[in-house]
Order: sequence, then structure tokens, then C-alpha cells
Amino acid sequence: MALSVVLTKLLTGAATAASSAPGATIALGAGQALAGAIKQRKADAMIPALEDPEQRAMRNLIGRKRRAYDTGTANNAERTGLRQLYKSGISNAFKYGAGARGLNEMNKMYMQGLFGLNESGKQTSNQLLQQESQAVDNIAQRKLDILMTKYDTEQARAAQLKTDGNKNLMVGVASLNPKTNKAQ
Repeated sequence: MALSVVLTKLLTGAATAASSAPGATIALGAGQALAGAIKQRKADAMIPALEDPEQRAMRNLIGRKRRAYDTGTANNAERTGLRQLYKSGISNAFKYGAGARGLNEMNKMYMQGLFGLNESGKQTSNQLLQQESQAVDNIAQRKLDILMTKYDTEQARAAQLKTDGNKNLMVGVASLNPKTNKAQ
């Protein structure tokens, strides 16, 4: 009996007690299957994107800062200030007659300042490299977690379909057996 006929009979009350039990079972099964499909679609839509845009933006920001330290552009303001101090120190040394010793001291201080800036930049660059590496690891782990969740979900759905299919096969095979049909 077609589902539409069964549903029509159930809704109009034309079904007899004997014919309504299988029809009600079919209608209930169809309703459950439809509700399950709707919930499955909603659940699939809830799975987040593989990459979080905020994680990606943070990784890019850290990378830009690290490259600025690697190229030396991150300390430009400090370098410019140090150069200005050096120039004014040299002009004051000449102005007040400090001589060669004063110039040597200014050179020494300037070089120590540059060395300190470079060393600080290297340390900061290394720290940023570690942060960038951790950010990349976090992004990769998120992707793996989401993909594994999808995989597990699909495996569970496939197992359920196989189980349901085996049950239906058994019911179908049993209905072909004349001894089983007489007992019903």
C-alpha cells in the first residue's frame, strides 16, 4: 500500500483496525526519518569552519612583527634617537674641546647602543617566531580536530545505516519464508 494512500486513510478515518496498524507504523517511521534528516542537516551546519579567522589574523600579525625585527625596521625610532644623540654628542665634544678621547667615548657609546638594539631585536624576533609557530600549530590542531569530528560522525552514520540495512534485510528475508508469514 502506498504511503499516500495509508496517510489518506489514516487522516480520513477510513482505515480499519487491521489496516491502520501497519499504516501507522509506516507513517511514524516516515516522520521519524524526516525529523532525523532535518536534525542531521542542522547539526552539519553547526560544524565550524576549518580555520578561525581570528587565529589566522593573530598569526599574520605576529609574523609581520617578527619580520620587522628581522629586517631591522622595528627599531627605527630607537635607532634614529640614538643617531641624534650621537650627533649632538659629537658636536658638543668639538664645542667644549673634548678632543679625540671624547670622540672615542661617543663612538663606543653609540656602538654599544646599536649592539644592544640589535641583540634586543634578535631576542624579540626569536620570541615572536616561537609565538608564530605556536599559532600555526593551533590552527593545524583545530583543522585536525574538526576533520576528525566529521570523520567520526560519518563513521557513526555509516554504521547505523549498515545496521538498519541488515535489520531490513532480515525482516525481508523472514517475510519470504512461508512458515513465518502463516504465523503472522
